[in-house]
Amino acid sequence: MLLTDANVILEPSTLFELVKHFKNPDISLVDSFMKHRNLKADGISHQESNYISNEVNTKHAEGKIWGSLMGPFGGCFAIRRVEFQPVPNKFLVDDFYTCMQVLKNKKRCISDEKAIVLEDVSNNLRAEFKRKIRISSGNFQNLAKFWPLLLRFNGTAFAFFSHKVLRWLTPFFILFILLVFPFLLAAKENYKYFGLFLLIMFSSLGFDFVLKKMNIHLIILRFITHFTSMNIALFIGFIHYLKGIRSSVWEPTERNQ
Repeated sequence: MLLTDANVILEPSTLFELVKHFKNPDISLVDSFMKHRNLKADGISHQESNYISNEVNTKHAEGKIWGSLMGPFGGCFAIRRVEFQPVPNKFLVDDFYTCMQVLKNKKRCISDEKAIVLEDVSNNLRAEFKRKIRISSGNFQNLAKFWPLLLRFNGTAFAFFSHKVLRWLTPFFILFILLVFPFLLAAKENYKYFGLFLLIMFSSLGFDFVLKKMNIHLIILRFITHFTSMNIALFIGFIHYLKGIRSSVWEPTERNQ
């Protein structure tokens, strides 16, 4: 089975590069290699592309080392029909769910660098923020469903914990640091340098906003804005998960903005 999005462009050899791996009976899912087009300086497309590229490379390494790629990009991937299971009702991030079901059955999930697909990346911070909230809600659904895989103490467990679980918990780590910082500062004055770092980082958000209004775009400041907003979206998504997911219908995010 091939699952793909309408806005994804496949190279002529993409399908061959995906399905050739099914000669190996242990491989049940093969992800494509995402590349982005139409990057712009006035939004977050460079930052989002950089983030996704790192994800693509990390997932490729996970598949190569352990056969435990942590979730394909839903834009284009292939899966053995016998391994595909219907996604539960009101369940978000169905591509990750599908992949984890394969790993649960002790089959391999990989990606292929030659199975190239092209996609425009989101450039609008507000639209991407909203999308990340929905993804975050789905992430915690998947964590609640597949946490037993962490107890296997194998490559899948390591990849799941180090790549996904730790990242999903990052907003809580940041909140913890902010809460304990006054006590640390009271205990040892040297922590004032760390406080200065926090002040500069959060001040950069406002500085980037002002410069953007002046049509000035500094990549480093935009990375800070992107990192902060995405972690806020992760935390809000967790709150939405606790409240209960009411619908699994996705609102498409505008591309090539």
